[in-house]
Amino acid sequence: MQIAIDHRIEIEIRAADLVDIDLLDLPGIVSMPQDVAAASLQLTRNFLQRDDTLALCVVDDLLPAVRSSQALGEIGRVNGLGARTIVVLTKVDMLTQQNPARLAHRLANPADTVGFEPTAFIPVINRGEHDGKSLTDALVAEEATFAEWKLATPGLPADDRLGLTGVLNALNALIEDRIRNNWLPQQLEKATSRLREVREETASLGALCVSSELFLDRLCEVVSEKLAELDLKKCVSNPEMQFYYDWMAKLNFPADVQGGGGRFNRVRRRMRAKNIWKLIVESVPSEDLVRKLISLALSDSQLPVKMDRFDPSIGRTLCAYAMNNNAEIETLANLGFREHYYSEPLSEHHYHQYAAAAASRITDEARDAVVEHVFMPLMERSFWSGLTRLDLQESPESRARRNHLLAQEAALERLIEELNRFRDGQGFHPTAEAPADDSGPPASAAPTNDY
Repeated sequence: MQIAIDHRIEIEIRAADLVDIDLLDLPGIVSMPQDVAAASLQLTRNFLQRDDTLALCVVDDLLPAVRSSQALGEIGRVNGLGARTIVVLTKVDMLTQQNPARLAHRLANPADTVGFEPTAFIPVINRGEHDGKSLTDALVAEEATFAEWKLATPGLPADDRLGLTGVLNALNALIEDRIRNNWLPQQLEKATSRLREVREETASLGALCVSSELFLDRLCEVVSEKLAELDLKKCVSNPEMQFYYDWMAKLNFPADVQGGGGRFNRVRRRMRAKNIWKLIVESVPSEDLVRKLISLALSDSQLPVKMDRFDPSIGRTLCAYAMNNNAEIETLANLGFREHYYSEPLSEHHYHQYAAAAASRITDEARDAVVEHVFMPLMERSFWSGLTRLDLQESPESRARRNHLLAQEAALERLIEELNRFRDGQGFHPTAEAPADDSGPPASAAPTNDY
């Protein structure tokens, strides 16, 4: 015959009204054969030494000395486990001659009888496997037997410490006490901490309702901040505004004028400068530049507005308004060349440096003109005065995140309320939602048997 000593049979029961707990039915400590005896002892010790173990130890009343039970000895070896142990004294009705007085004596001083102070020490009437009684009939018969014994032996414990009903009451009290004193404070702290995080994240999304006035005020502020960082951001080139320079870099400027000094070549170079100017101001991709600047502004995440959470349609609305109402863009396209932008002496020896400086000045003046006529109006609050009612809807992603956080907040509030009710002795409803990553009460009940 083969004996399995290293396999577990696991049964998982799921229900909305069940406490999350592991019930372990250990095989008991056997004496033979030797390998099985060693394995059963080690298995028992492994579970008894866990800090979260609650023990239900069943001991035979027929033993001359109850404390001689090896299972009780193993429980006594583990510091603090006795206070988490219920000792059940079975077969109290199977002596050759029933002796309630002997039972009362054993129950009177549990520490002397079992070797430590258990949380409960309860006798039960033996129930035969083939006695034909239902569980209900067996409970009624057990209560009747103990009631009869108490008439003759007043020293027996109260009814709630007798029989299977007493065991169930004691086990329920032990588990509730363990949950209340050990698991519950951890879960309250966990739920409270998570609730704080959820509320902080919800607040970081910005106010749910933002007025058009507040939104446009912040838009102007952000546009101003971005334009202030047009060339440099923290003393380095600003990649956010690279789009402002890229378009001009793609233009095909007229070829340099070859030749030396003199009036003829100077006029040719001035004409080239005018063509460069005309090419720049007529080639400005105003709509693209406005769209990119507004898009950059809408990436702002500062509270209380937090502009990056709004639906992308708001960007299209702002861009369309800006293009339809910015008369300065048309002014830029017709902006004439100013003669003082280009000056060059007739000297044959100095025209090189003047020509190079004038060309650089023209491109810089053109860039300034773009900023002045295309960008600067966008930072003026009066420019947006025609937008009186904006449809400031959050993006689907932001809205989904906010709803998820609000649902978490409501669930955590209900859970904390239920945990506090249970802590105060008002009962606990396991259907209340648990915090994220919660694994339930860290307690296991490990019944041990001694044969």
